[in-house]
Amino acid sequence: MKKINSVELSDITVRFQHLKNKNILVYGTGINAKLLIEALQGFHIAGILDKIRYEGYIQDIPIITWDEVTKDTAEVIIIASNVKNFREIFLRIRHYGEIFNMDIYNFSGQNLSDIYYYADYTYEEMQCLNASKQELFNQIDAYDAISFDLFDTLVMRTVLEPTDIFDIVERKIKKYGMNIHHFKKKRRTAELNAKGADIFGIYKELQKIINVSDDELSLIMKEELSCEKACIIPRYDMVEALNYAIEKGKMVSIISNMYLVHDMMQDILDNIGIKQYNHLLISCEYGKGKSEGLFEVYREQIGSNTKCLHIGDDYFEDILAAQKNGMAAFYINSSLELLKMSKIRKLLLNAHGFENRLMIGLIVSKLFNNPFVLYNTNGYVPVSSVQVFAGVFIAPIVYSYMMKLLEYVCNNSYDGIIFPARDGYIFFNLYEKYRKNNSKLPESYYLTISRKIALAISQYNKNDVAVTTEKYIKTEWDINFWKQIMYFYSDNMDGILKESEKKRQLYSDYIKSIKIDFKKNYLFCELNSCGTTHYAINKLFHNPLFGFYLSGTPTMPELRQFVTYLYPTGWIYNIISRTDMLEAVLSSPKPSVGGINDNGNIFYEQEERTQNEINMMIDMHKYIEEFIEEYENICEGLKLIDLSLSNNLLALVDGIKLSGDMESFGKRNSIETMTLKNKSIMRKI
Repeated sequence: MKKINSVELSDITVRFQHLKNKNILVYGTGINAKLLIEALQGFHIAGILDKIRYEGYIQDIPIITWDEVTKDTAEVIIIASNVKNFREIFLRIRHYGEIFNMDIYNFSGQNLSDIYYYADYTYEEMQCLNASKQELFNQIDAYDAISFDLFDTLVMRTVLEPTDIFDIVERKIKKYGMNIHHFKKKRRTAELNAKGADIFGIYKELQKIINVSDDELSLIMKEELSCEKACIIPRYDMVEALNYAIEKGKMVSIISNMYLVHDMMQDILDNIGIKQYNHLLISCEYGKGKSEGLFEVYREQIGSNTKCLHIGDDYFEDILAAQKNGMAAFYINSSLELLKMSKIRKLLLNAHGFENRLMIGLIVSKLFNNPFVLYNTNGYVPVSSVQVFAGVFIAPIVYSYMMKLLEYVCNNSYDGIIFPARDGYIFFNLYEKYRKNNSKLPESYYLTISRKIALAISQYNKNDVAVTTEKYIKTEWDINFWKQIMYFYSDNMDGILKESEKKRQLYSDYIKSIKIDFKKNYLFCELNSCGTTHYAINKLFHNPLFGFYLSGTPTMPELRQFVTYLYPTGWIYNIISRTDMLEAVLSSPKPSVGGINDNGNIFYEQEERTQNEINMMIDMHKYIEEFIEEYENICEGLKLIDLSLSNNLLALVDGIKLSGDMESFGKRNSIETMTLKNKSIMRKI
């Protein structure tokens, strides 16, 4: 009787009868997967997933990648592996189960979601979070020879998954006229066919698959090496540990399971400043990995009696393999594992699709470069750097807005784009950068305005004044709204109307002075607004002034049909709940506009932000632009990231702990240039 481990195939068939009418994915391509497929004859198996194999067939069922999975592909994943690997695989793929709303089973019929959880880490894994950098240094002191794993230990890639490099290569080689669909799958198959060979052996196998000339093959390899080099950064605390070992006179080695040959690896290490080490051992040059004898080679080189400590992130290849060879081992969490153990682990729920993975990979490289970042934090991610906060949590929102805006502008016909102060400041600057590279984009205008000016020029008749008075003035406030808040000379009906008309004319003259023509068609771009400013300006134009908002709901019915939202009304989103934070960051260095005087000059409120706060905001703008540029430079032809990704990042702010400069930012009491009482009034406006 055939069995998977100790479970008979007939029993497996019975245990999964309740899934007979569901679409199923099998995870694994080994003997257990083949037996499981045999046991499920008559079931609908939509495809096979695997960590190693990306293409091919098993019993006429296609092997696919996560890139090919959609919410309609399957309702269930069944893991077909050895029992000891259930938990590891489940934790590796669980976020995909949540993304696609699929239950994950083992071949025994157990729903693993009922057994394992994100926080279900072993004692050994949790101990890694309780180990500090100083403890690593203490361990280094105790041994004569120190060896480091390379990838995810000493260095890391700025992509979420190593094979994302192949997706980048596929896009980059298009400039040579090569369109190799599913390059990642073919490149991975070539690596498997090469059976541990170096990069040259892999590319010989790849040439057989994709049928290109020697010159074309050379260009593809060149792009892959270039992408690897561009995406590899040091894990700075680990490089500090390596330098510490060197300073202490230890014999320092780097040991890696990798297909890049010595010169290539040395070039990559030189590029990021890692130059001082005694040995560099690479699996492809010895025909064996760390668990297959590479550590034995290492021990022979340094002397079998030398006290050795190995540091790495792979429990099997680094820790167990080192210990099996008589070495001590120190476990380091990879950046991805740190993300999974942190309070912002739900970021992975957006990790589907090439652009999303690239963005998340870049974010992870900023937050989890330090393997000790979660030490004594209970999973909260400490953020002290203004650069990291602005890049990780704000830049993706700004980028999403800008990309959608550019797409909207290109699909419609406008004579100009208007960005109102102060929320439009950074968007205006970014738009101008994009316009330099695209002459077809219409001209943009930065409009100096505020809610106060909008309200001041909008009093056309007695009803307008009555509505404004009723809406914004509370009897319990001992304040004269029109004189003290709006800077009008009069607070009676006729006087207000007369002054509003004059201010309207003066402000219209200002708009004309910046070359805006009231007879032309413009797009009005807002961050998060109920439409007060838009409504006021719209009345000055001959044609409807269309709007493009990040979020919000115009309270004026006249505007609703003319406004497009990045986050439409009705979405469950976090933008509005974080309005204060966004406005504090996405503002201008100047104070809020107070009004326009009798000479037609715009004047400003008294600045209540400190100079340090303004400087921090200016720095954030720079870091936002740098982050966007870094992301866009990864490769050409990037599509939009999912709006849910940029939206969810704001919710994940609850999973970080601000410190240093960012701690003072989190404690700011005011984001408006007015007193708290005035703030209450103007926020309502």
